[in-house]
Amino acid sequence: MSEFAPGNIDEMSPATLDAWKAEVNALLNSGVNAARNAAPSQPRAWFFNAAEDGEAGAAQLNVNWTAYPKLLGSNAADYASADGDRRRQEEYCEWAVRSDASGPVEMIFSTETPDYYRFLFERDQSLLLSLYHEFVGDHVMLADLTDGLGRYNVTNIHNVPPTGDTSGAIMHMGGNGANFYIAAIVLAAQASWPSIDSAGAPITDEQSLIACRQFGVAHRHSDPFIGGQVNQQVRLGNSASLGGPPGLYIDSVNFADITMPDGSDPIGLFTIQRGDDAHIMRLSVAVPDGAGFQLSDVLVRGQPLQFGSQIAEIMRIRLVALARTDTASAPSIPCVGATPLGATPATTGSALHTRFS
Repeated sequence: MSEFAPGNIDEMSPATLDAWKAEVNALLNSGVNAARNAAPSQPRAWFFNAAEDGEAGAAQLNVNWTAYPKLLGSNAADYASADGDRRRQEEYCEWAVRSDASGPVEMIFSTETPDYYRFLFERDQSLLLSLYHEFVGDHVMLADLTDGLGRYNVTNIHNVPPTGDTSGAIMHMGGNGANFYIAAIVLAAQASWPSIDSAGAPITDEQSLIACRQFGVAHRHSDPFIGGQVNQQVRLGNSASLGGPPGLYIDSVNFADITMPDGSDPIGLFTIQRGDDAHIMRLSVAVPDGAGFQLSDVLVRGQPLQFGSQIAEIMRIRLVALARTDTASAPSIPCVGATPLGATPATTGSALHTRFS
């Protein structure tokens, strides 16, 4: 990979960075093994380890999708449900809302993976604690971050606070147990095989493919789309992987859907807190000091901004897939699961979006 630190952030010591490189290598090797296990009779896989093999000669494919859960509607009840239960935030993006008596004060969106924070707990607890102090508060103690067995607790109270908490505390993803980097790697690897149905016909649409290869979660925006994009690249004669820097990122926000009460540019509400401009991992939404209005005075799609979910609905998340021309074509293999009849391709929608880079 061209860069190894998540979001290209320069915060690890040289020794810790070397250890993280080894960790990413191991994660991608898990993907290669998952691809091999999906078709054990085949001599090789068409999913490769980009940390080990490098990205030279590989094209980058930006795969992006909506941050708001696919199963939820555009209404106050569903917005409140998603805001109040991180388990519902299942699109590789999680958020928390800090509120006071007047309403929402700040909304924090994170795509940082628990994989990195577990690694820091094992390799550099001082850095781990300093990050919690910077982004959650000085009151956080290392003992708060461990489980009963002395391991890192992804859902500790400073990352996933109890229901009803209004502090806006969040350090990284993990409230939804599927929002791990290793999960994205494995599903991409399992999806990489070209597939045929019982009649020998190619399977190309997303929902049929996810049922056939049994990767990820069918009702998400992300998993079927990631798998479908990787599968398409292999069908075109490539081998595939995930590119660097390792992680998932906030891709864009549709600022055209935001109306400011003072007519200013909506981008003024957004502050990148972690990651570089092209690899945003943590984003704050708050009214600038002295602006003279509140978040609830801002309109999103014509409605007062009261929920983080309203921003998630106009936000897109992405990862980078790699496609490298292969010397051999991957064989088409039978399904391991049932293929739904009459399945139609999933859609990711389209709109005018503004990148932060």
